[in-house]
Amino acid sequence: MLNLFKKYFRPYIFLIMISLIFQIIQTFFTLYLPNINAKIIDDGIINGNILYIQNQGFFMIILVFLQVSFSILNSYLSTNVALSIVRDIRKDLYYKIRSFSSADINKFGVATLITRVTNDVQHITIVLTFLFSLVVSIPVIIIGSIIMVIENNLSLSMILCLVFSIFIPLAIIYAKKIKPISELFQKQIDKINGILRDQITGIQIIKAFVKEKTEYKRFKKVNKELYDLNINIGKLMAIFLPSFLVLPNFLILVTLWYGGTLINVGELEVGEITAFITYLLYISMGMLMFSMILGFAPQAEVSAKRILEVLNSKTSISSPSKPTHIKNPKGFVEFENVDFSYSTKNQLSNNHSTNNQATNNQLSNNQYNQNNSVEYVLKNINFIAKPSKTTGIIGNTASGKSTLLQLIPRFYDVTNGVVSFDGVDVKKLDINELNSYISFIPQKSFLFSGTIAENLRLSKNDATDDELWEALEVAQIADFVKGLKKGLESEISQRGINLSGGQQQRLTIARAILPKPKVIIFDDSFSALDYGTDLKLRKALNTSIKNSTVIIVSQRISTIRNADNILVMDNGKIISQGKHDDLIKNCENYKSIVLSQTYYKENYGGNS
Repeated sequence: MLNLFKKYFRPYIFLIMISLIFQIIQTFFTLYLPNINAKIIDDGIINGNILYIQNQGFFMIILVFLQVSFSILNSYLSTNVALSIVRDIRKDLYYKIRSFSSADINKFGVATLITRVTNDVQHITIVLTFLFSLVVSIPVIIIGSIIMVIENNLSLSMILCLVFSIFIPLAIIYAKKIKPISELFQKQIDKINGILRDQITGIQIIKAFVKEKTEYKRFKKVNKELYDLNINIGKLMAIFLPSFLVLPNFLILVTLWYGGTLINVGELEVGEITAFITYLLYISMGMLMFSMILGFAPQAEVSAKRILEVLNSKTSISSPSKPTHIKNPKGFVEFENVDFSYSTKNQLSNNHSTNNQATNNQLSNNQYNQNNSVEYVLKNINFIAKPSKTTGIIGNTASGKSTLLQLIPRFYDVTNGVVSFDGVDVKKLDINELNSYISFIPQKSFLFSGTIAENLRLSKNDATDDELWEALEVAQIADFVKGLKKGLESEISQRGINLSGGQQQRLTIARAILPKPKVIIFDDSFSALDYGTDLKLRKALNTSIKNSTVIIVSQRISTIRNADNILVMDNGKIISQGKHDDLIKNCENYKSIVLSQTYYKENYGGNS
């Protein structure tokens, strides 16, 4: 936990020091008040000295006012610093997660990342708030109370040995018991968040297959496990907390009994025993607060460890320290002897020279013999996609089409070989610069909650309304938007659930073509469109983005048949490439796909 705090304490060290000074001053006032109260009783009340009572009472009021003032200042500063540090931690977590590649996110899991940014950070907040408010005042008030008691009456101070002999073992036992439960508790929160996320996002599937009972049982199981952990924490609290609260009362009784005997023999005055009881309560409350911090500390320690795991994790895909910059980007995309495996543990070094073609060829030819344990999703991929040209990609399910596309914007990095943009290895380019040249439309459309205009302007902040309408016209959805009451300002629900699948796809296509990118990638992005809309959209695209490099993955022959180059993929390999007519003659796989879709059209209808 200290490793986490060291980094974040530094900017606030001055405010922390001021807060600590306020705590010390406040505590000294607190420690002095019982002595004044004792003097009022012994020298004022017992002797009937009203003037003394008035003078000491007025002085006591001034001290209480100062004590409260410094307490308020300390509380304000300490809370402000604690929340500022937590804000910084949450911000760094956000930026770190945002820098993660798809592989990095998969390594942690979405549910646990959300838990770490929310639940784990909240535990840190609680501990920091306690820590900054009481870190100095607790030890000072305990030590100060001990000193004051010993100075007033050494004999009575022996009761303090009883205080520490009971409180300290209880606090240590409580801390040891709570820590392992805290670790399990955080992991269980991850589980329940993961299941909730799956079930909420997949509610339609659950209902469609009538799996409500099955999923309820799954949720019930993890919820019961979380309940059991909470019960265990509750049991510890039920045992230890009452003990901490009852013990001060027991010690007061012991003090009154023993102090009474000292008063009878003239060794102690009434005011002194009231001061001692107050100091005894200070010590007991200080020990109680210390015990509470010990109770929260294990949870915070676990949370800090989980947060550090994210902050210290190295992003698997990042921009080079000295990136190459492309002055006049054109949009040439080339794959040279590219292999890819999702098994990062077994991935080969991907630092091969991009300038040494012979070396790359040799590695491509020999890698399989040397690394038989690697399961490659893509194998020896070679092709060039050029500006003003369309490259189509087709193949059976799980042939590696979508994976291939994700290597271009560096969602994943190649295991072997080179993916280049305008002749430069994409790993030598700044990621943000690379992605500014590329628009990627994934298989599953994703829209954010907000207006249609806000969603479209994600790809181009300064786009005018005319540019938005132009993109909507090309995407064949302008008429639909015009028909809405608020037009471009119409609200879209989160993930676009208030739109049909086809409407979602066309809006994401409009968003992608809005900035007129150098490269535009369609990952089966026409699947929800009818054949007529598909045909109109492709014709409009030919005019709108005629200078762009277009790469289209599709299961429809009609979508890619006019492409300048068609890649036919099977089992992670490009088994053939060329134009439609050539592939019909020379590629049996492609021919069988064409015939199957032609048969479907002739027998069930449809347009090509």
